[in-house]
Amino acid sequence: EVFHGVKMFTTSWYLCTLNTFGAICFLVAALSGSIPGLEHNLENWLVNFPYLIGSIAFLAGSFCALWLWKSEQFGLGFVPALNLGEFPQSPQLEVTRELEVSMHAQYGCGRSSALQMPWLFIYTLN
Repeated sequence: EVFHGVKMFTTSWYLCTLNTFGAICFLVAALSGSIPGLEHNLENWLVNFPYLIGSIAFLAGSFCALWLWKSEQFGLGFVPALNLGEFPQSPQLEVTRELEVSMHAQYGCGRSSALQMPWLFIYTLN
C-alpha cells in the first residue's frame, strides 16, 4: 500500500509506512526471540529493542490514523478515493451543512487542528 495508490509524504503514506516498519520490527523481535541460548545483553538488543521501536512506530501510525479520522479522511490509508467526491450544491443542502458544521464545532467535532491531538491522545488512553 505504501507504493500503490498513496501519494508520498502525505498522512496516509506516513500511516502505511509507520505500520509497515512497526510490523517489520515485531517480526525481527519474534524471530530473534526464538533463537535458543541468547545472552542477556544480546537478547535486549535483538528482542526488546525492536519491540520498543516497533511499538513507537505503531503509536506514531495511530496518531496518523487519528488525524485522518479527525480530518474526515475516510478510508484511512487504504481507500483515499473515497474522499475525491464533491458534495452536491443546493441552497437547502448548504444551510443543512452549515447547521451540521456549527453543531460539530459546539462539541469539538469536525475538522481537526494540531492543538486537539494531545487531548485526543489522552482521551484514547482513558
